[in-house]
Amino acid sequence: MGPALAGWWRRAVAVLLDDLILAAVTWAGYGGGSPAPTLHPPLGFAAGAPRVGDPAPWAAAAVGTALLALVLLQAYTGASPGKRVAGVAVVRADTAAPAGFLRTLARPFVHLVDGILLIGYLRPLWHPVRRTVADSALGTVAVLTRRPRWLPGLDPVPTRPSRGSATVTAAAVAVCVVGAAFAVPSATSGAVTPVGDPVTCDVQVPAGVPDVGAAATLQRTRAENAERRAWVVRDLAPSGPGFDVAWSWTGSLGGGEAEVRVEARVSRADDPGEDATLIAEQPWSAGPGAGEASLPVGPDGFTGLTPAGWVETSLVVDGRPVASCRVPGAQLLGA
Repeated sequence: MGPALAGWWRRAVAVLLDDLILAAVTWAGYGGGSPAPTLHPPLGFAAGAPRVGDPAPWAAAAVGTALLALVLLQAYTGASPGKRVAGVAVVRADTAAPAGFLRTLARPFVHLVDGILLIGYLRPLWHPVRRTVADSALGTVAVLTRRPRWLPGLDPVPTRPSRGSATVTAAAVAVCVVGAAFAVPSATSGAVTPVGDPVTCDVQVPAGVPDVGAAATLQRTRAENAERRAWVVRDLAPSGPGFDVAWSWTGSLGGGEAEVRVEARVSRADDPGEDATLIAEQPWSAGPGAGEASLPVGPDGFTGLTPAGWVETSLVVDGRPVASCRVPGAQLLGA
């Protein structure tokens, strides 16, 4: 009797571990934001947020080598590192030998059928021999073992299979641990920094409203972030642009505590009839006398803002606007 069939969960863990290895190598060479290759389409990992700088000169060679290594290990030993750790080997159903290079190379393409609504990947849950569509098409089966047979004539330690298998399994565990450590960020940090000079706003006071001596500025900002993976820390590409709106006043907003709200609206077209969209607001509580309030606005609110558009901000006290100003999009965007 041959090895038992591998369970679905073991196969899923093996896929995850192999994809983590490829994601780690992709991140090391290309940085974040680059899609990592996978032997199990359409699954896979994006390597994370984009980093600062160009890809490493060896990035393509490293990713290609890692991908080829996984294919060769599975082709000639039956198990990639992820499969070795999970205790899974893909072998020919008729001979129980490793599938060989051509069958293994064809698997990712046949897995495209498995990926349709994931039905093919789930098929081992009810198939009597626990086969995916790729297994049935290529004549393979997944068995439960951490000591898969090498392709005949290629076993480097045929006289001491137990010792050789333990060494290979230990190496596979180490590769999977390193892959997991570098595939997923362990910590992130960031700070918002100003860009350029603040834009002074020409404040307008509505008719019939007392002038409270309000002044407003808009400051373009960007978020600078870094992430840690294992012991490596890398700067990420800045996100943005965002804007900080700052209001100040020298007069009194009322006799006692006042509810102050800072609002920001954006119009993406230079059209008097175009309604401005409220993109951010922040309530405050202010006492009598001079004071200040601010409103950070992230990049999402300004998506689509063009030089022809404009941003308007208002200072609202107890539900009534007491001051407002408008800045052209060209001035904010530096156009």
